[in-house]
Amino acid sequence: MSGIIGSAGSKSHIIGNFDNVVFFGEHNTTLTSANVIMNFDTNIYNPDGNYSTGVYTVPSAGDYLVIATSKGQSGTSTDSGTGLRLYKNGSEVDASAAIGYVSATDTRLQGTLSMVTSCVAGNTLQINNYLEGPGNSNNVHGGLLSIIRVGA
Repeated sequence: MSGIIGSAGSKSHIIGNFDNVVFFGEHNTTLTSANVIMNFDTNIYNPDGNYSTGVYTVPSAGDYLVIATSKGQSGTSTDSGTGLRLYKNGSEVDASAAIGYVSATDTRLQGTLSMVTSCVAGNTLQINNYLEGPGNSNNVHGGLLSIIRVGA
């Protein structure tokens, strides 16, 4: 099976089928605090029900490609950034911190985290937001998450 995962404005969708896509969802809530779990609560594709309240529980051992994007805004800060952090079993695995740094106020930001992580059954994966700047006046107000099993 094959397909394309995409987003068009406020409508996210899957075209076709993917054997290895295990979750795809959208986050639409504004977060103004740093290092908060992002709940991709618009479950576009969650065939086995392994994603709940911001946490994906890995059903079987293998390598998983995690692709997450975030949209943000710098607010009143003139030296701020936004990004994403991947956590496995509650510990940070990787961060896309410092993406979207700006030197102007009220600027739109976007960040992407993409990595493969080896998992065993029962591992948990979650994405937390990352905000940096004076007073953390910036915010994250949306994004997408795809989790794809890419190897045994």
